Amino acid sequence: MDSGNQTPPHKHIPWLTLALALLAVISYIYMSAYPRVMMQNYAVSSSEAVIPKGIQVGGAPGVPDAPAMMESVDMMQSGGTSAQNAVMRAPDYYPYPKPYYPGTPDITDTREFLKKDYGAEMKTRDVLELTKRVETTVRGYDGRVDQISSSPKYGSVSFVIPASKFDAFRDEIETLVGPKFLTVNIHSENLLSQKQGIEGQQKQVETSLADLESNRAKLVAAHKSTLAFLNSELDDVETEITALENMPPMGTEQWMQVSARLQVLRAEQSSLNTRIANENSSYKYQLDTVDAQIKYAKQNLDSVKEQDQNLLDNVATVSGNISVVWISAADIVQLFFPGNTIPGFLIFLAALSFLWHHFRPRKAIQH
Repeated sequence: MDSGNQTPPHKHIPWLTLALALLAVISYIYMSAYPRVMMQNYAVSSSEAVIPKGIQVGGAPGVPDAPAMMESVDMMQSGGTSAQNAVMRAPDYYPYPKPYYPGTPDITDTREFLKKDYGAEMKTRDVLELTKRVETTVRGYDGRVDQISSSPKYGSVSFVIPASKFDAFRDEIETLVGPKFLTVNIHSENLLSQKQGIEGQQKQVETSLADLESNRAKLVAAHKSTLAFLNSELDDVETEITALENMPPMGTEQWMQVSARLQVLRAEQSSLNTRIANENSSYKYQLDTVDAQIKYAKQNLDSVKEQDQNLLDNVATVSGNISVVWISAADIVQLFFPGNTIPGFLIFLAALSFLWHHFRPRKAIQH
Protein backbone atom coordinates (compact mmCIF):
# COMPACT_ATOMS: atom_id res chain seq x y z
CA MET A 1 0.00 0.00 0.00
CA ASP A 2 1.23 3.40 -0.90
CA SER A 3 2.32 5.46 2.08
CA GLY A 4 0.61 8.46 0.69
CA ASN A 5 -2.75 6.73 1.11
CA GLN A 6 -2.31 6.06 4.92
CA THR A 7 -4.31 8.21 7.42
CA PRO A 8 -2.42 9.17 10.60
CA PRO A 9 -3.88 7.58 13.72
CA HIS A 10 -6.34 9.68 15.70
CA LYS A 11 -4.95 10.83 19.07
CA HIS A 12 -7.43 9.99 21.91
CA ILE A 13 -7.52 12.37 24.90
CA PRO A 14 -7.35 10.43 28.29
CA TRP A 15 -10.52 11.95 29.73
CA LEU A 16 -10.79 9.37 32.53
CA THR A 17 -7.24 10.03 33.64
CA LEU A 18 -7.78 13.78 33.63
CA ALA A 19 -11.03 13.41 35.58
CA LEU A 20 -9.43 11.24 38.25
CA ALA A 21 -6.49 13.60 38.57
CA LEU A 22 -8.84 16.57 38.89
CA LEU A 23 -10.86 14.79 41.58
CA ALA A 24 -7.63 14.00 43.45
CA VAL A 25 -6.63 17.67 43.42
CA ILE A 26 -10.11 18.81 44.56
CA SER A 27 -10.26 16.24 47.36
CA TYR A 28 -6.76 17.17 48.56
CA ILE A 29 -7.69 20.87 48.68
CA TYR A 30 -10.89 20.06 50.55
CA MET A 31 -9.15 17.86 53.08
CA SER A 32 -6.54 20.54 53.71
CA ALA A 33 -9.05 23.37 54.05
CA TYR A 34 -11.56 21.47 56.20
CA PRO A 35 -9.74 19.28 58.68
CA ARG A 36 -11.70 16.67 60.54
CA VAL A 37 -13.50 17.67 63.69
CA MET A 38 -11.28 16.98 66.67
CA MET A 39 -12.58 15.67 69.96
CA GLN A 40 -12.81 18.18 72.73
CA ASN A 41 -10.74 17.49 75.79
CA TYR A 42 -12.65 16.86 78.98
CA ALA A 43 -11.48 17.23 82.54
CA VAL A 44 -14.43 15.94 84.55
CA SER A 45 -14.38 16.54 88.26
CA SER A 46 -16.85 16.31 91.11
CA SER A 47 -17.53 19.50 93.11
CA GLU A 48 -19.37 18.37 95.52
CA ALA A 49 -21.51 17.30 96.17
CA VAL A 50 -18.89 17.15 97.75
CA ILE A 51 -15.05 17.56 98.14
CA PRO A 52 -13.82 15.97 101.41
CA LYS A 53 -12.53 18.47 103.94
CA GLY A 54 -10.47 18.09 107.02
CA ILE A 55 -9.32 19.94 110.07
CA GLN A 56 -6.22 20.48 112.09
CA VAL A 57 -6.60 20.41 115.82
CA GLY A 58 -3.66 20.89 118.08
CA GLY A 59 -0.36 22.16 116.81
CA ALA A 60 -1.94 23.95 113.87
CA PRO A 61 -1.52 27.72 113.70
CA GLY A 62 -4.36 29.52 115.42
CA VAL A 63 -5.97 26.33 116.67
CA PRO A 64 -5.68 25.81 120.42
CA ASP A 65 -5.34 22.27 121.65
CA ALA A 66 -6.92 20.95 124.81
CA PRO A 67 -4.21 22.17 127.27
CA ALA A 68 -4.34 25.63 125.69
CA MET A 69 -8.10 25.74 125.96
CA MET A 70 -8.04 25.13 129.69
CA GLU A 71 -5.04 25.26 131.97
CA SER A 72 -4.78 22.47 134.48
CA VAL A 73 -7.03 22.89 137.47
CA ASP A 74 -5.17 23.30 140.76
CA MET A 75 -6.10 20.65 143.24
CA MET A 76 -6.66 21.58 146.87
CA GLN A 77 -3.45 21.77 148.78
CA SER A 78 -2.99 21.08 152.45
CA GLY A 79 -3.21 24.81 153.13
CA GLY A 80 -6.70 24.93 151.60
CA THR A 81 -5.90 26.48 148.18
CA SER A 82 -9.17 27.45 146.46
CA ALA A 83 -10.22 26.02 143.14
CA GLN A 84 -10.96 29.59 142.04
CA ASN A 85 -7.20 29.98 141.49
CA ALA A 86 -7.50 27.68 138.50
CA VAL A 87 -7.27 29.84 135.38
CA MET A 88 -9.48 29.06 132.44
CA ARG A 89 -9.67 31.23 129.34
CA ALA A 90 -12.14 30.57 126.57
CA PRO A 91 -10.95 31.30 123.04
CA ASP A 92 -12.85 33.90 121.06
CA TYR A 93 -14.01 31.11 118.81
CA TYR A 94 -13.60 27.39 118.43
CA PRO A 95 -12.26 26.78 114.94
CA TYR A 96 -14.28 24.61 112.63
CA PRO A 97 -12.63 21.98 110.44
CA LYS A 98 -10.48 23.39 107.65
CA PRO A 99 -9.67 21.62 104.38
CA TYR A 100 -6.63 19.45 104.81
CA TYR A 101 -5.21 17.01 102.31
CA PRO A 102 -2.23 14.94 103.30
CA GLY A 103 0.42 13.85 100.86
CA THR A 104 1.14 10.33 99.67
CA PRO A 105 -0.96 7.74 101.52
CA ASP A 106 0.68 5.29 103.87
CA ILE A 107 2.05 2.53 101.63
CA THR A 108 0.93 -0.13 104.11
CA ASP A 109 -2.70 0.92 103.70
CA THR A 110 -4.07 -1.01 100.71
CA ARG A 111 -7.65 0.24 100.86
CA GLU A 112 -9.18 1.74 97.73
CA PHE A 113 -11.71 4.56 97.59
CA LEU A 114 -11.87 5.02 93.83
CA LYS A 115 -13.67 8.03 92.44
CA LYS A 116 -14.43 7.68 88.72
CA ASP A 117 -15.16 10.39 86.20
CA TYR A 118 -16.54 9.50 82.79
CA GLY A 119 -16.33 11.62 79.65
CA ALA A 120 -17.42 10.77 76.13
CA GLU A 121 -17.97 12.45 72.78
CA MET A 122 -20.43 11.04 70.28
CA LYS A 123 -20.68 12.12 66.64
CA THR A 124 -24.01 11.85 64.87
CA ARG A 125 -26.15 13.32 62.10
CA ASP A 126 -29.12 13.76 64.51
CA VAL A 127 -27.90 15.56 67.63
CA LEU A 128 -31.32 16.20 69.19
CA GLU A 129 -32.41 12.55 69.02
CA LEU A 130 -29.14 11.16 70.35
CA THR A 131 -29.04 13.67 73.22
CA LYS A 132 -32.51 12.57 74.24
CA ARG A 133 -31.47 8.91 74.13
CA VAL A 134 -28.44 9.64 76.32
CA GLU A 135 -30.68 11.38 78.88
CA THR A 136 -33.11 8.47 78.89
CA THR A 137 -30.28 5.97 79.38
CA VAL A 138 -28.90 7.92 82.35
CA ARG A 139 -32.28 7.98 84.06
CA GLY A 140 -32.75 4.29 83.30
CA TYR A 141 -29.77 3.49 85.52
CA ASP A 142 -31.08 5.55 88.46
CA GLY A 143 -28.82 8.41 87.47
CA ARG A 144 -29.27 12.08 88.26
CA VAL A 145 -29.15 14.52 85.35
CA ASP A 146 -27.47 17.75 86.45
CA GLN A 147 -27.44 19.68 83.18
CA ILE A 148 -28.68 19.28 79.62
CA SER A 149 -28.04 21.42 76.57
CA SER A 150 -29.25 20.54 73.09
CA SER A 151 -29.19 22.17 69.66
CA PRO A 152 -29.07 20.89 66.08
CA LYS A 153 -25.28 21.07 66.09
CA TYR A 154 -24.28 20.29 69.66
CA GLY A 155 -25.67 18.59 72.77
CA SER A 156 -24.36 17.86 76.25
CA VAL A 157 -25.56 15.83 79.25
CA SER A 158 -23.91 16.10 82.68
CA PHE A 159 -24.94 13.43 85.15
CA VAL A 160 -24.17 11.30 88.19
CA ILE A 161 -24.94 7.58 88.42
CA PRO A 162 -24.38 4.94 91.12
CA ALA A 163 -20.94 3.36 90.85
CA SER A 164 -22.53 -0.08 91.20
CA LYS A 165 -24.36 0.43 87.89
CA PHE A 166 -21.57 2.15 85.97
CA ASP A 167 -20.32 -0.89 84.05
CA ALA A 168 -23.81 -1.81 82.80
CA PHE A 169 -24.50 1.83 81.95
CA ARG A 170 -21.27 2.09 79.98
CA ASP A 171 -22.00 -1.10 78.04
CA GLU A 172 -25.33 0.33 76.89
CA ILE A 173 -24.39 3.97 76.31
CA GLU A 174 -21.42 3.07 74.13
CA THR A 175 -23.60 1.09 71.76
CA LEU A 176 -25.64 4.16 70.77
CA VAL A 177 -23.07 4.99 68.08
CA GLY A 178 -20.43 3.04 66.23
CA PRO A 179 -16.83 2.85 67.48
CA LYS A 180 -15.68 5.30 64.82
CA PHE A 181 -18.09 7.92 66.16
CA LEU A 182 -17.22 7.51 69.85
CA THR A 183 -14.35 8.79 71.97
CA VAL A 184 -14.23 7.87 75.68
CA ASN A 185 -12.15 9.33 78.50
CA ILE A 186 -12.26 7.73 81.98
CA HIS A 187 -10.40 9.06 85.01
CA SER A 188 -10.09 7.19 88.32
CA GLU A 189 -8.51 8.49 91.51
CA ASN A 190 -8.03 6.74 94.83
CA LEU A 191 -9.20 9.10 97.60
CA LEU A 192 -7.28 7.14 100.21
CA SER A 193 -5.16 10.15 101.18
CA GLN A 194 -8.29 12.20 101.92
CA LYS A 195 -9.77 9.27 103.84
CA GLN A 196 -6.63 8.89 105.93
CA GLY A 197 -6.58 12.63 106.56
CA ILE A 198 -10.18 12.64 107.79
CA GLU A 199 -9.52 9.64 110.02
CA GLY A 200 -6.47 11.35 111.50
CA GLN A 201 -8.41 14.55 112.09
CA GLN A 202 -11.25 12.64 113.72
CA LYS A 203 -8.77 11.03 116.07
CA GLN A 204 -7.32 14.44 116.99
CA VAL A 205 -10.77 15.91 117.66
CA GLU A 206 -11.73 12.90 119.79
CA THR A 207 -8.50 13.24 121.77
CA SER A 208 -9.10 16.96 122.29
CA LEU A 209 -12.69 16.29 123.37
CA ALA A 210 -11.54 13.62 125.82
CA ASP A 211 -9.02 16.07 127.31
CA LEU A 212 -11.71 18.71 127.73
CA GLU A 213 -14.07 16.27 129.43
CA SER A 214 -11.25 15.08 131.68
CA ASN A 215 -10.43 18.66 132.63
CA ARG A 216 -14.10 19.30 133.34
CA ALA A 217 -14.20 16.34 135.69
CA LYS A 218 -11.08 17.66 137.46
CA LEU A 219 -12.65 21.10 137.76
CA VAL A 220 -15.82 19.66 139.31
CA ALA A 221 -13.79 17.52 141.72
CA ALA A 222 -11.57 20.46 142.72
CA HIS A 223 -14.62 22.65 143.31
CA LYS A 224 -16.29 20.06 145.49
CA SER A 225 -13.14 19.51 147.49
CA THR A 226 -12.48 23.22 147.96
CA LEU A 227 -16.10 23.90 148.87
CA ALA A 228 -16.09 21.05 151.36
CA PHE A 229 -12.92 22.41 152.95
CA LEU A 230 -14.30 25.96 153.20
CA ASN A 231 -17.65 24.78 154.57
CA SER A 232 -15.83 22.65 157.16
CA GLU A 233 -13.78 25.68 158.23
CA LEU A 234 -16.95 27.78 158.39
CA ASP A 235 -18.76 25.16 160.45
CA ASP A 236 -15.91 25.10 162.97
CA VAL A 237 -15.92 28.90 163.26
CA GLU A 238 -19.70 29.09 163.61
CA THR A 239 -19.70 26.29 166.20
CA GLU A 240 -17.12 28.13 168.26
CA ILE A 241 -19.03 31.41 167.94
CA THR A 242 -22.21 29.71 169.15
CA ALA A 243 -20.40 28.15 172.07
CA LEU A 244 -18.85 31.47 173.16
CA GLU A 245 -22.13 33.33 172.81
CA ASN A 246 -23.88 30.77 175.05
CA MET A 247 -21.32 30.87 177.86
CA PRO A 248 -22.72 31.70 181.36
CA PRO A 249 -22.03 35.03 183.05
CA MET A 250 -18.37 35.64 183.78
CA GLY A 251 -15.92 38.14 185.13
CA THR A 252 -14.87 41.28 183.34
CA GLU A 253 -11.45 40.03 182.36
CA GLN A 254 -12.81 36.74 181.06
CA TRP A 255 -15.59 38.55 179.22
CA MET A 256 -13.05 40.79 177.47
CA GLN A 257 -11.15 37.72 176.30
CA VAL A 258 -14.31 36.13 174.98
CA SER A 259 -15.31 39.34 173.21
CA ALA A 260 -11.90 39.58 171.56
CA ARG A 261 -12.15 35.99 170.45
CA LEU A 262 -15.66 36.51 169.07
CA GLN A 263 -14.41 39.48 167.05
CA VAL A 264 -11.68 37.36 165.47
CA LEU A 265 -14.10 34.50 164.76
CA ARG A 266 -16.69 36.80 163.13
CA ALA A 267 -13.95 38.22 160.88
CA GLU A 268 -12.97 34.67 159.89
CA GLN A 269 -16.66 33.85 159.34
CA SER A 270 -17.06 36.83 157.01
CA SER A 271 -13.85 35.94 155.14
CA LEU A 272 -14.95 32.34 154.68
CA ASN A 273 -18.36 33.38 153.36
CA THR A 274 -16.65 35.69 150.87
CA ARG A 275 -14.31 32.91 149.76
CA ILE A 276 -17.24 30.52 149.31
CA ALA A 277 -19.14 33.08 147.22
CA ASN A 278 -16.05 33.75 145.07
CA GLU A 279 -15.46 30.04 144.69
CA ASN A 280 -19.01 29.45 143.46
CA SER A 281 -18.82 32.40 141.08
CA SER A 282 -15.45 31.33 139.70
CA TYR A 283 -16.61 27.73 139.37
CA LYS A 284 -19.72 28.73 137.44
CA TYR A 285 -17.67 30.81 134.96
CA GLN A 286 -15.09 28.08 134.45
CA LEU A 287 -17.74 25.37 134.10
CA ASP A 288 -19.69 27.40 131.54
CA THR A 289 -16.47 28.00 129.61
CA VAL A 290 -15.40 24.38 129.44
CA ASP A 291 -18.97 23.27 128.64
CA ALA A 292 -18.98 25.68 125.67
CA GLN A 293 -15.65 24.29 124.50
CA ILE A 294 -16.96 20.74 124.79
CA LYS A 295 -20.04 21.72 122.81
CA TYR A 296 -17.95 23.19 119.99
CA ALA A 297 -15.62 20.20 120.02
CA LYS A 298 -18.60 17.87 119.62
CA GLN A 299 -19.84 19.99 116.72
CA ASN A 300 -16.40 19.67 115.13
CA LEU A 301 -16.50 15.92 115.61
CA ASP A 302 -19.91 15.79 113.94
CA SER A 303 -18.50 17.88 111.07
CA VAL A 304 -15.57 15.50 110.57
CA LYS A 305 -17.90 12.50 110.60
CA GLU A 306 -20.08 14.24 108.03
CA GLN A 307 -17.03 14.82 105.83
CA ASP A 308 -16.18 11.15 106.09
CA GLN A 309 -19.70 10.20 105.01
CA ASN A 310 -19.54 12.72 102.17
CA LEU A 311 -16.35 11.08 100.91
CA LEU A 312 -17.97 7.65 100.98
CA ASP A 313 -21.03 9.01 99.17
CA ASN A 314 -18.77 10.66 96.60
CA VAL A 315 -16.94 7.41 95.94
CA ALA A 316 -20.27 5.61 95.57
CA THR A 317 -21.11 7.66 92.46
CA VAL A 318 -19.61 8.28 89.03
CA SER A 319 -19.70 11.80 87.60
CA GLY A 320 -19.98 12.04 83.85
CA ASN A 321 -20.40 14.30 80.85
CA ILE A 322 -21.38 13.16 77.37
CA SER A 323 -21.21 15.60 74.47
CA VAL A 324 -23.04 14.98 71.23
CA VAL A 325 -21.56 16.62 68.13
CA TRP A 326 -23.05 16.93 64.66
CA ILE A 327 -20.89 15.43 61.91
CA SER A 328 -21.03 16.22 58.21
CA ALA A 329 -21.02 13.67 55.42
CA ALA A 330 -17.50 14.74 54.44
CA ASP A 331 -16.33 14.21 58.01
CA ILE A 332 -17.88 10.74 58.00
CA VAL A 333 -15.92 9.91 54.87
CA GLN A 334 -12.76 11.19 56.45
CA LEU A 335 -13.36 9.10 59.56
CA PHE A 336 -13.19 5.98 57.44
CA PHE A 337 -10.53 7.37 55.08
CA PRO A 338 -8.35 9.60 57.24
CA GLY A 339 -5.69 12.03 56.03
CA ASN A 340 -4.87 11.92 52.31
CA THR A 341 -6.27 8.44 51.75
CA ILE A 342 -8.89 9.56 49.21
CA PRO A 343 -6.60 11.86 47.19
CA GLY A 344 -3.94 9.15 47.13
CA PHE A 345 -6.43 6.54 45.98
CA LEU A 346 -7.66 8.82 43.18
CA ILE A 347 -4.09 9.49 42.08
CA PHE A 348 -3.49 5.73 42.02
CA LEU A 349 -6.56 5.23 39.82
CA ALA A 350 -5.47 8.10 37.57
CA ALA A 351 -2.05 6.45 37.13
CA LEU A 352 -3.67 3.12 36.23
CA SER A 353 -5.94 4.89 33.78
CA PHE A 354 -2.98 6.64 32.17
CA LEU A 355 -1.02 3.40 31.81
CA TRP A 356 -4.03 1.61 30.38
CA HIS A 357 -4.64 4.43 27.91
CA HIS A 358 -0.97 4.67 26.89
CA PHE A 359 -0.21 0.96 26.42
CA ARG A 360 -3.54 -0.36 25.21
CA PRO A 361 -3.35 -2.01 21.71
CA ARG A 362 -4.11 0.33 18.85
CA LYS A 363 -5.22 -0.80 15.39
CA ALA A 364 -4.03 1.24 12.43
CA ILE A 365 -6.82 2.63 10.38
CA GLN A 366 -6.11 1.87 6.81
CA HIS A 367 -7.89 3.15 3.79
